[in-house]
Amino acid sequence: MYKQAKKLFFMFSMALAPCVLSYVTLPQLSAQVYDHVHSQLHRASSHYLYAASANADVIELNDGSRWNVAPISRHLLQQHPQWGYTQDLEIKPKYTGGCCAILSYFSGYDYVIRNKALQQTIFVNLRSAPMLISEHTLFISYIDRNARTVFLNDNSEWYIDQSDKNFSYWKEGDRIILGLNNKWRTFSQVSYIMINADMDGFPYSIANIRSYSPYRQ
Repeated sequence: MYKQAKKLFFMFSMALAPCVLSYVTLPQLSAQVYDHVHSQLHRASSHYLYAASANADVIELNDGSRWNVAPISRHLLQQHPQWGYTQDLEIKPKYTGGCCAILSYFSGYDYVIRNKALQQTIFVNLRSAPMLISEHTLFISYIDRNARTVFLNDNSEWYIDQSDKNFSYWKEGDRIILGLNNKWRTFSQVSYIMINADMDGFPYSIANIRSYSPYRQ
């Protein structure tokens, strides 16, 4: 019944007009730790679709963030209502790998959203930040710039990669969208990206989680 209700809600929202929406160097990870990090991910790295515009050019995720969808990707949302009740969407930098690598790189879109259940990927750009107050919104509660460490409001602790140039501009209170890193672009063992939704251009930074217990399997 729950899934049916979500499906009906998604199909209904698709029929509506666009919504008026509001790095100290770390030791190299051992194989055991690396496998653990990649098999158990922070819960907030999994997103779900909350709403979509009539022609699927704009979507809203559960944290309230809104994304512009590439024209080439919109048919997937329109033809597969299952996007409306899949709760395992992953945000990644635009490289997708495989046969879509070149298309993704030259798409003009900075990110992709991957539907793990359907094995489908759409090209997107962040349009607007998450809601200021929401149970799904992450924001920076404290920054230790010397240690290149940030603490989020869910009590998780993160280490920002030393190569990142945007970290010096981060501020406490900035909203963060958590995604997964495409290691092809950085040749890094770091699992995550953190998109700072309060910076111009919505840049992402490579991040590694240092402490947090409630993982999703």
